[in-house]
Amino acid sequence: MALDVVVILLTAAGALLAFVAFRRGTVGGPNTWRVVSGSRTGLKQITMEDWSVILVAAALAVVAAATLLSQIRQEADARDAILRHLAGDAASYRAWIDGQEITDPSALVAALRRLEHVSAHHSSPQRPRQIRIARGRERLTVIVARDSKVPDEYWVFLPGDSYGPYGELLGQSAGRVRTTAFQEIGL
Repeated sequence: MALDVVVILLTAAGALLAFVAFRRGTVGGPNTWRVVSGSRTGLKQITMEDWSVILVAAALAVVAAATLLSQIRQEADARDAILRHLAGDAASYRAWIDGQEITDPSALVAALRRLEHVSAHHSSPQRPRQIRIARGRERLTVIVARDSKVPDEYWVFLPGDSYGPYGELLGQSAGRVRTTAFQEIGL
């Protein structure tokens, strides 16, 4: 919740900076306001055009930071949704991989409970597989894809209309899991 407020404030600050840059660059014309600062080579004047460029760059940086924070928040929300669903007794779940039921889903559930954020390390998800998990009336579908460089690392996504980092329509990233249990059950 607090991160959402930060994203909104950063976006608003970026919009305000862009507006100020626009107004400063158009009202009064160029070179109407100067700030003089000292340097080793003499005096340097900062013109209105300089301030406009500085303000536009600051606005773009603020918008980029807000976008990054929003993506971090979306991943955390997806991860929390998965972990909430997996909070029950591992033996009470049923699971299917690409429509085929697995006999003992407890290893799968235990592995998915170790879902966490992993910083990028220049790899990509490969061979995505759909996993459906059910407990009573509760249903969860996730997409799991093996990492291209780390053999025991798996990317986990909540299906949806979000594109993955490499253009695949995998859904919202929820983080990654490091486990050998997925290999043992055929993922």
